[in-house]
Amino acid sequence: MRLSIAIALLVLTLSSFAQTKILNTDLTESDSPIIFKDVINHISVEGIKVSPYYIFTIQGAMLSLRGSNKFVVSHVSRDSVTINVFTAEKSKQIKIYSKLFRAQTAGAPSVVLDEEYDDSSSNGQILNQTRLEVKIPNPNYDGDYQVAHFEISLKDAAGNIVLPPTFISGKYLGKVIYDKIVLLPSGGKILFTQIILTYSDGGYMQYKDFVLEIK
Repeated sequence: MRLSIAIALLVLTLSSFAQTKILNTDLTESDSPIIFKDVINHISVEGIKVSPYYIFTIQGAMLSLRGSNKFVVSHVSRDSVTINVFTAEKSKQIKIYSKLFRAQTAGAPSVVLDEEYDDSSSNGQILNQTRLEVKIPNPNYDGDYQVAHFEISLKDAAGNIVLPPTFISGKYLGKVIYDKIVLLPSGGKILFTQIILTYSDGGYMQYKDFVLEIK
């Protein structure tokens, strides 16, 4: 009888965790079983409330708590990574969930100039949204890589300085600079230097300088 009760309680306990999910929020499809070797992965746990009564273990990487039901996974050293969830009550540990991730590389970031106007302003004003965007080769990666700041300068076809190196905070060029670019003749150059990239928990990194020529 006691054995039957114990089994019933175990089944009830496990069924209550049936909705548990471990998601990689840096993915285009967060429930896909993919984790990245070359960037920090942001993991969200759904279906349970993280507390001292749960133990999370990982095999093949490092797991760090970043808030309520939020973790980061880094230093992935294997081609597959397993995250396990255990209950920990009354000195007993019961595995309630396990997920196996396949390790991939996100790839080296590249920076491109994205020219865009936004005419959706409520007062009818046309806003220039031309900006530097970060592209990642792996289509499964959907993290928040972005340009933190950069310098831009302009030269005409003869090499004369039209705009000296100008510091820009963020990724948007702004209307004043964009209007100067529009006036550049064929052969004029846009020089992007001192480009700094960042993403959540990833710190900052220097990106290479590059030049665009007006056709």
